[in-house]
Amino acid sequence: MARMAVVGWLLPGLIVILIGVGLFYKTTQPQWPQDAAVAKGPRPYTDSEVSYTSDHGGIRLVGTLSLPDSGKGPFPAVLLVAAQGPMTRDENVAGHKVFVVLADRLLRQGIAVLRYDKRGTGSSGGNYDKGTFADFVADAEAGMRYLEHRPEIDHHHLGIIGHSEGGSIGPAIAATNPNVAFLVAMAGSGLSGVFRVINSQVYLSASFGAPARQQEAIRAMDQKIFDVVAQTPDNTTAQARVNAVIDEALAANAITEDQAKQTRNTLTVGLVRTELDDKPIEYLKRVHVPMLALVGSLDKVVPADAYVPVMRPVLETIPGSKLQVLPNLNHVMQTAHTGSPREFGMLEETISPVALQVIGDWVSQQVSPHS
Repeated sequence: MARMAVVGWLLPGLIVILIGVGLFYKTTQPQWPQDAAVAKGPRPYTDSEVSYTSDHGGIRLVGTLSLPDSGKGPFPAVLLVAAQGPMTRDENVAGHKVFVVLADRLLRQGIAVLRYDKRGTGSSGGNYDKGTFADFVADAEAGMRYLEHRPEIDHHHLGIIGHSEGGSIGPAIAATNPNVAFLVAMAGSGLSGVFRVINSQVYLSASFGAPARQQEAIRAMDQKIFDVVAQTPDNTTAQARVNAVIDEALAANAITEDQAKQTRNTLTVGLVRTELDDKPIEYLKRVHVPMLALVGSLDKVVPADAYVPVMRPVLETIPGSKLQVLPNLNHVMQTAHTGSPREFGMLEETISPVALQVIGDWVSQQVSPHS
């Protein structure tokens, strides 16, 4: 059963898997130690449900604004932007409430936090499946504007922490919004959406026993799908051409019937267009605020050996920025054994204490009175 739960979510691009994995593991271990500790408290901060409107479609977005109990403010603040997939404000990954644990750490340092349900998820309006990368950027931008108008928030110390795809969305906002004072990318930002999706699919096919020939066939098929959609403005025509690419691979026995079915179900024209627009380096070249970029040495979605050479030259041009590879961490910033997505729900750790400290210390430096 566990294998089926995972495979059904494998192809869309890693993070979407995790919801499916989480549904299985949640039935066997409903609470993780770090999540449980936050729930038990005491929590020296106040959570309030808030809402605001996105410029794209007038969608009502709902989230949680948390303010430290200590002092009267105004408080420095961060907006948390989740990874790919229909994530709620908690960023539930394989049963782990990643953003609840991260927010708790920041709030204990006196930093306010806003996290929100993506469009079409949780209490937010709209339709996630019809959302584009531009829509998701606009939604996050709406959160920044909301923080800018709250009197309890220090408008000179506003930052964005993005995970995976959220690490691309943050720079897209900072490239045009002068009120963003700093950025943190957790396993994100440097590698394009196209790279992440294709790399994830090839890795996961290998982890389920696909031979090298089939892995390369999947890589070639996926790349051709992206190329076809990029060259075909009309969605109906694009979908027909995508189906033809899959049929061709199947007829050549390059992929199995199951792989063909999964690809049709997951590499939709809408998802492909969203990933084609996810070009983080283009945004980063227009960013002029300090950025902390973190990647785990066992990350299989954003591999460190590919991420570091792409990110380092750009970050070296942005004063105050830092690039760090965290040993033995996976894509969710958990201490891992193999880094495989199948491991996410088997690990008790929600986020490595090392990652929490690195992020917490760096953000504290950015929001200090002298920064």
